[in-house]
Amino acid sequence: MEDQKNFRITSLTCREILIPAEKETNTVADLKQKIREKTDVSPERQILVFKGEILDDSLGIHEAVPDVFDCTICLFLVEEATAALGIGKTIEDAKDWETRNRLKAYLGVYSMHRAEFKQAASLLRETLSVFASEEFMPHSRIARYIVLTGCIALSRKELERLCGEPEIIETAGENKELLSVAKALYTCNYKEAFPCLLDLHDAVLQTDWVICDHRKQILRELRIKIYAQALEAYDNIPFSTLSEMLGLSEEFLEKEICLFATHGHISYTINRKERCFARKEDCSSLREYEGLVAAAEKLAGQIERHAHYLSIE
Repeated sequence: MEDQKNFRITSLTCREILIPAEKETNTVADLKQKIREKTDVSPERQILVFKGEILDDSLGIHEAVPDVFDCTICLFLVEEATAALGIGKTIEDAKDWETRNRLKAYLGVYSMHRAEFKQAASLLRETLSVFASEEFMPHSRIARYIVLTGCIALSRKELERLCGEPEIIETAGENKELLSVAKALYTCNYKEAFPCLLDLHDAVLQTDWVICDHRKQILRELRIKIYAQALEAYDNIPFSTLSEMLGLSEEFLEKEICLFATHGHISYTINRKERCFARKEDCSSLREYEGLVAAAEKLAGQIERHAHYLSIE
């Protein structure tokens, strides 16, 4: 008698679910029904992932996952992710080192899926050199999300160091569009940055299920980063100079930077008379200075009123 074969499913919190292989389990949708019987989670709330790709319900299970009995399929549940992120000790309490790192990767990808890039960066950065869950996500995809969050959040020097790490370099073939954006940022080659953004959108942002819903936000964050970095060396810069630096028209830049400045993303104002961008005054420093002056004047008044107590005869 042949050994019973099972579909092996691993949930976000590393719970293993074994589903007996039966004749009626032909498609991914059928497998979700079997998972429902085991977990009481409806198919609509299940996301099955294998090697970084969502398994479509209509696919045959053997078509979606070749050698399925030798593989692990990952089950993504929003409820589990939310609970795990809300419990501070979940990761630290994992039963072993491998489980802990896998959970960090799962939660990091889930954070990317929710556009929580800062949290994703923190979780994924720690897994870069030890990631070993290829059944869930290829290593190159984890590297992609780390570099993407780095482009948004890191300084030029930090981003350059990140892109020079061996684990990132070895994924250059799969992440060439993203690494081109990163290089344009840390080398200050802003004229190349915008064509690279278009390539990144077409090749990655609109096709990657983890981040495609947030592609507009990601592009906005990257544009803000480019503008802020290009402007930071100048107190005033003519429209024409910035236009030449970025390879964009003056009219487009005026409209774009005005929008970002209005919402507080860029600390510059537009001087249309002089046709230049001017750094905003640091109002907090000005208020601090005015406060010190007021305090000094008050102290001087008190000294004057009590001067006779201080006189020496």
